[in-house]
Amino acid sequence: MEIPKEINDEIWDYCRVNNITAIDDFTLKLIKQGFTVEKYGATPQTREKIVEKIVEKIVEVPVEKIVEVPVQMVDNEMSESLKNNILLVEKLNGDIISLNSDIEKLKKELDLEKEKKEFEEQKHKMKVECLDIDKYFENDVEVKEDESEADNIQ
Repeated sequence: MEIPKEINDEIWDYCRVNNITAIDDFTLKLIKQGFTVEKYGATPQTREKIVEKIVEKIVEVPVEKIVEVPVQMVDNEMSESLKNNILLVEKLNGDIISLNSDIEKLKKELDLEKEKKEFEEQKHKMKVECLDIDKYFENDVEVKEDESEADNIQ
């Protein structure tokens, strides 16, 4: 059998580096080791005997059962107090809702009043401007009348 040239060269290089003189014996040893690994595996395995034993084991599983039992209030005073408190909270919630709606209405009314006030201020400003314009024209008319009288006199 012939060994491929690459593998043969690697074996020769290994032998030279490690000072092995019997290269043929070393190659034979390598082949035997490789075959043994192929035959039996990379690590030795021990063969175990299979022993069957019958073991009986009793296992107790605790069972938890949940039962719902209705609870009745024994203290009637506490029950009545609780009912009264619930009614009071519901009434207060209703009052809060109505007060919130009143607040919203008042905010809208306030906004309307602000708009009315702004409108009145603008209206007043326009009246003042109109009066100023009227005075200007009155003065202008008087000046023209004075000029026309002066012209007539001449």
